[in-house]
Amino acid sequence: MKKILLIIMLCSLVLISGCILGGDKRPSGFPNTKWVSEDPEIWFEVKFPYDYIELYGQMKTDDDYIEIVVLFDAGTAFKLCEVSEVSGEEKRTRILSGYCKYSASSSEKLVVEISKKHEDIFNGKYDTITFIREDLPLDELE
Repeated sequence: MKKILLIIMLCSLVLISGCILGGDKRPSGFPNTKWVSEDPEIWFEVKFPYDYIELYGQMKTDDDYIEIVVLFDAGTAFKLCEVSEVSGEEKRTRILSGYCKYSASSSEKLVVEISKKHEDIFNGKYDTITFIREDLPLDELE
């Protein structure tokens, strides 16, 4: 009986941690990829294996593009910051945050549920943003 209970507890722990952490569905688990949202127009790249700390890209605002960095935590939190240079140092300003929904059936897309509390750029226009995974061309990997 104790063995069965132990096995059930271990299986539950593995399943829970996989759901919380996104398992192998996180963008950082797919090096040499670009994650693209068409509406709104945002992209970021994962160039190195498990390059999860800072993922750089761009976002279109009106008729201009801004440099961004996308940050993930160990759970499901997502943060998007504008990157600018102030007095020779990099400055980051959070403009969007939310929570990732990792699909159990697909590692091709990432859906971010937007937090209305930390959404300072689209004025509540989006409830979710969907990113689709694309492989980077070999000439962009250097």
